[in-house]
Amino acid sequence: MSMRSSSATNLKILHLEGARFPGDNLDRELLLRCPNLENLVLRHCNHTEINVLNIYALQLKHLVIENPRTYGSYLDLGVQSCKLKIYTPRLVSFHYNGFLYKDYSLENLSALVSANIGSNALISSRGKRVHPQSLITVLDCVSNATTLELSISWMEVYLRIQSMVYELPRTFHNLRQLKLTISICESSFRVMANLLRSSPNLESLVLEIIEWDIATEVIKIDEKLFIESMFNRLKFLEIQNVKGCETELKFLDIFLTKALVLETITIATGNTKTKKDMPWKINPNLAEFKEKLHSLPRPSSAKLRFIRIQPGSYLFLS
Repeated sequence: MSMRSSSATNLKILHLEGARFPGDNLDRELLLRCPNLENLVLRHCNHTEINVLNIYALQLKHLVIENPRTYGSYLDLGVQSCKLKIYTPRLVSFHYNGFLYKDYSLENLSALVSANIGSNALISSRGKRVHPQSLITVLDCVSNATTLELSISWMEVYLRIQSMVYELPRTFHNLRQLKLTISICESSFRVMANLLRSSPNLESLVLEIIEWDIATEVIKIDEKLFIESMFNRLKFLEIQNVKGCETELKFLDIFLTKALVLETITIATGNTKTKKDMPWKINPNLAEFKEKLHSLPRPSSAKLRFIRIQPGSYLFLS
């Protein structure tokens, strides 16, 4: 599909998939100026002819941008050479997945309620990893959200660059619900602790485990990373894809000891992915794991729940 018009006065819903963006001027900038637009979806769009994608929509409430890597290919369709500019003062929800843009200018997102930031392609088309400052910029721009979901691929930028482990955006003061899709490794725990430290009003935390450090099932956790003040308001904790091992037990012990206002801890065994996506087997002796978990000291108000997830299920504790 080739797109020739960049402005629409009365349009309220726009869904573009496989569109080729044409540059409007010598600066190769495409301006999407839609004064009444409320819902915008851009999927698999070709950015090779533009240097800047500028979305100016004063009434926009919901924005979805997906530029994912296609299976077996690292082609980014020009995304990583393009700057994304957004001016949407009434934006309520922002869903972004795929290649990182070269640069971002996301202005006035003060009305933002929910953000879902995922990436399945942090490797550039030439095999070079994208500069993580782009991720820092995006996280900073969505820091007003009350609900935030981050996937493992975005976290991996931190995991590989130790100097940036403590360089997170300003505090997420409004954040109440956080879902992290994580791997189980030492670096992941450091990043998680930093996110919790930056979210003083967090009430609900969901951790979806999708990857393990396969070298060992017993991974050292630095308890000093998790201080009691991180959990002052945390009431609900859910951990998905629990395998039933000592590392998970130790991690839960930290939460039970330091999250003093916890009301519900949900332990979800099984997996949220298909069997093909899950390279490990669940510990057959889950009864022993449950027994050990029940024996751990915990706040008197905290209740333990065990549930079994069917492959492909999706859970977000509300």
